[in-house]
Amino acid sequence: MLAPRRPAAPRRAGALAVAAAATCALVVLRRGADPAALAASALAAVEEAALPARSPRGDDRDLGSDAASYPHVVFALMDDLGFDDVGYGNADGAVATPHIDALAKEGVTLSRYYSAFSCTPARGALLTGLSPHRLGLQHGQVFPEQPWGLPSKFSILPQHLAKLGYRSHLVGKWHLGHFSAERLPTARGFDSFFGGLDGAQYYATHIDAMDCKLPGDVLYRGFEVGDYDSLKAVTAEHGCYFDLRENNDRVEDLFGSYSTQLFGRKAEELIDAHSKRADAAEKPLFLLLSFNAVHAPVWAPEDTYETHPDLLNVTNGNRRKFAAALRLVDDAVGNVVAALEEARMDANSILIFASDNGANPEHGGSNAPLRGSKGYLFEGGVRVPAFVRAPKYLPRGATYDHPFHVTDWVPTLLNGLLGAPPLADASLYVEKPADEDAAAETKTKKAKKGKKAKKEKKATTATKAAKKKETTKPAAATKAAPPPAKKPAAPKSAAAAALETHFAAHPVSSSGLDGVDQWLALAATGRKDDVNATPPREEMLLNIDYLDGSLAFTSAPLNYDVAAIYALGWKYIANSGDLGWYKTPRTRDAEVKLEVLDAASANRRDAGVLVLDANSKFEVSSPHSYLFRVLDDASEQNNLASDHPDVVELLQARLLEHRANMAPCEWRDDSDAAADFFKRDGFVGPWWKVEDAPPPLSANCADVGDHELARFMPPEAPAEGGESPLRARKRRRLS
Repeated sequence: MLAPRRPAAPRRAGALAVAAAATCALVVLRRGADPAALAASALAAVEEAALPARSPRGDDRDLGSDAASYPHVVFALMDDLGFDDVGYGNADGAVATPHIDALAKEGVTLSRYYSAFSCTPARGALLTGLSPHRLGLQHGQVFPEQPWGLPSKFSILPQHLAKLGYRSHLVGKWHLGHFSAERLPTARGFDSFFGGLDGAQYYATHIDAMDCKLPGDVLYRGFEVGDYDSLKAVTAEHGCYFDLRENNDRVEDLFGSYSTQLFGRKAEELIDAHSKRADAAEKPLFLLLSFNAVHAPVWAPEDTYETHPDLLNVTNGNRRKFAAALRLVDDAVGNVVAALEEARMDANSILIFASDNGANPEHGGSNAPLRGSKGYLFEGGVRVPAFVRAPKYLPRGATYDHPFHVTDWVPTLLNGLLGAPPLADASLYVEKPADEDAAAETKTKKAKKGKKAKKEKKATTATKAAKKKETTKPAAATKAAPPPAKKPAAPKSAAAAALETHFAAHPVSSSGLDGVDQWLALAATGRKDDVNATPPREEMLLNIDYLDGSLAFTSAPLNYDVAAIYALGWKYIANSGDLGWYKTPRTRDAEVKLEVLDAASANRRDAGVLVLDANSKFEVSSPHSYLFRVLDDASEQNNLASDHPDVVELLQARLLEHRANMAPCEWRDDSDAAADFFKRDGFVGPWWKVEDAPPPLSANCADVGDHELARFMPPEAPAEGGESPLRARKRRRLS
């Protein structure tokens, strides 16, 4: 249970306000005002001074006892939490999140919240308000030995908040690049950092889990070795490294402490310390609590099942471990809110809860009833749980049914909640980006300049040839054939006409944020005078990638894009392989093996487990396109691409407009220097120095290609018997 709330201290009229009222009274008296009118005026002035403070936005929201400051913001970011993985939205009854459920009921649930397909792009979009394709994060996620991440030229949310007086802290997972000190959280606006730099860690030993292959008991608990020093020698021999830091320093004395509980306690400590600062009212708190749960390798201590015996009712082993790890997150979130209440900061706080991407069913998560999984652009990969709790600002128990994108947090918080002006283009970038950014940009510009010169030379040659042909004696004139009669244009459907109108009114821009301010719409949720008649957002670019392997296992050029876009209830997925619906694991452990085998058969859509194979090219083995009316078909059952070619054509054209603003992807392959450094140091950390030569951009990433050359695969019509040609080819190949 959450700790009982303390009643807020009564607000009193400030001395300055009372003095001002008295001064006004004297002025009025000297001018010969009626004493009764004077008394009424003075009383009104004092009462006005005693009213609850207005919010930074300037409306009538009560800021609570901490009236002088902007509100505190706590963002609880989950890792790989699927659409079906919170108690308030769970269908199979396996997961229970009582604290999270209670908090959601005290706020606004975002029923159509969209994030990115994977960890790194989601975090980049959240902190910048820019789409991953403009950040260079459209391809994959950072692996421990790869020298790339969010370019340091981009300003991120804590840097913007610092201008408003905020102190910012990151607790938990970073995963936006760690190859140089300039890419670490404390170099990018966070006043402190405690957590892991890379994408996945073993929960108790804090060993980086992205590549390590030691025996399970060693990795999960440190068994068979026993202490940190002994385990460090074993990990180094097997290419495994620790990943836990406080600011830029290695943390070696917390070996064996479960990360979710560590992160929760650290968050509580930061809240308590902040409340005791003399300038706490002038320096509000921004806390990004970025859990590594429930990312693989999912595990929870044995005593979790004693504390929460209902977990033993979950029969499937993977689902039970997942539910246990999630319950510990639920406990931590409850304790953090209790800490806010104890510090008397809760009345003036905003709590945001969201996941970075969809679940991976292989590890016990569930996106049901949505299609697909993490790493893909079907709904199961990008549509995830989220809510905002702000009792003094937002309605309670409301559901916001309009689209909300991960890029919307920056403008919603800065402009909507805090009343700051919209960010100018110059504010999206830091004044002096790190040297590696400047060098990489110079190299890219030179490459583009070379390509442009080649094109111009080719065009000049063609022009000369044309002029030479003009000077040649023409052949005898012949009567020109009449031009073929133009076929009358097919009448546009109502859907296509609506899209045309929308696109004309909202041109794609290469400047400004991609996110939109949704604060007033959230505040109006459920009201009769609802301002949501026209939602703030009716279009979302979900991604554009031109390389193979959505999770960055590879980076081979595709010669076409894998992309997805949403507009006015329509969702178009370009050039994706097939991905099915994965049942929530419910069977006992003995039956799981049958489901794994079934995942390799023709009946993948009914499999209980999705295996994301590093060597698989399943996504692009036979790409084709999809069109869904996701407002009516959230599970993406019916591909309408053949039925609405005019809608497909418009959405394809819109993708090409967005592609014109695409930056080359930042992805780079493993660095030998990183492996050498990790082996010496024993920890994941920065190995590249600014004075060194910059890491070269991947040749495949640099070759973005002309956006006019993007190809779109047609939809595939089902063959007789209802099986699509794609599924038939897969069945033959796998049989």
